[in-house]
Amino acid sequence: MIARYGIDEFVVVLPELELATAKRVAQRVHNGVMDNVPIMPDGESIPYPTISIGVAEMVAGQTPEMLLNAADRALYRAKNGGRNCIAE
Repeated sequence: MIARYGIDEFVVVLPELELATAKRVAQRVHNGVMDNVPIMPDGESIPYPTISIGVAEMVAGQTPEMLLNAADRALYRAKNGGRNCIAE
């Protein structure tokens, strides 16, 4: 499931995936964005975008809200760590 979460943030829910697998998916998404630089009609390319990703895994006793908060904290670690990276 993919949902918009704020103006420029999205949530991707990957049920039943372990954290390591979710991080690999996040890396593929990151690479896909970085490898596809938009080209304007006049042939000029747009500067590389950046994408910061926070990854979290639901653990026993955790509510969906707690999971979302953990992912949000991870996202802000990525943003505060220089942006354009993945953090857990």
